[in-house]
Amino acid sequence: MSVASAMTSLPTVAIAAATALFLWWFSTGVLFWLARRLSNPRAVIAGAGLVLAGSLWLIAACAGQATETAAYLSFLGGIGAWSFAEITFLTGTLTGPVRDRCPAGLAGARRFMRALGTLLWHELAILAIALAVVAITWGAVNQVGTWAFMLLMTMRISAKLNLFLGVPYPPSTLLPSSIAHLDSYFRRGPFTALLPAVVTAATSLATMIAWHAAAPGLDVFTAASYALLWTLLVLGIVEHWFLILPVREGALWAWFSGMPARPATPSAPRASGALSGRVKGSPIPSDRGKPSYVTVASGEERAFARPQTTTRNDHEVKA
Repeated sequence: MSVASAMTSLPTVAIAAATALFLWWFSTGVLFWLARRLSNPRAVIAGAGLVLAGSLWLIAACAGQATETAAYLSFLGGIGAWSFAEITFLTGTLTGPVRDRCPAGLAGARRFMRALGTLLWHELAILAIALAVVAITWGAVNQVGTWAFMLLMTMRISAKLNLFLGVPYPPSTLLPSSIAHLDSYFRRGPFTALLPAVVTAATSLATMIAWHAAAPGLDVFTAASYALLWTLLVLGIVEHWFLILPVREGALWAWFSGMPARPATPSAPRASGALSGRVKGSPIPSDRGKPSYVTVASGEERAFARPQTTTRNDHEVKA
């Protein structure tokens, strides 16, 4: 690559990478914020449906345009389409037929099928959106939105499988009360071979994208497209590292979610005394006059619930 070409593409790549990083952080924070405030399923479906329709239209409208602006708009459409799946899931509006905690002692295929039942409608919705995105961009020059959605879908499926198989630090603190029962399907312990295999494959792909992005003579559309998708993939890899490192993942969105930014623990301690007698998933009293999230441990289970009363009693856990 010539010096002039490198100097021309560097600002394009830097701006695109920064834009993708901001959109990932901001959109995730907004989804956490909305998930704690939306409780009407019809309103959630209606609002998310409008966002999905607008996002698909944006992807389709930009599919035939190979400009820098079209790359950004198509990428935004991919993020918007993914937001439909996320907000309907986080609010518990579109999850699956199984909506209770995993029974103690369940293992093997029975545990997998039950876990799948907690996500079935959600996964089918993602598949339907993916097919729609592919269909409206098939053979088009601008595939940025399509690839953005596919990267998000693939990395999220991998994260779900790894949480099911076992990781030291599952992101339990990020679960809203509407889907707190999913925590019981997380296995806390050493990670399996799947996680390093996914991280290695994703890192190899990110390296290939970076290599192509550094090729001489790239136009601004191609350079911006590579940078947007590379950043999204790297963020997915970082999220996988969060599963095995004691990092404060909640700190990234503490301002949006109102959840505590504290380190994860590899396993929840066994409850004893008054705490062990609390019904799983029951609300935690609080005298602070506002919602708070606290850890309730029962065996190896943790749930985060919004308080429903301000009366202190002998079973209270102070947040």
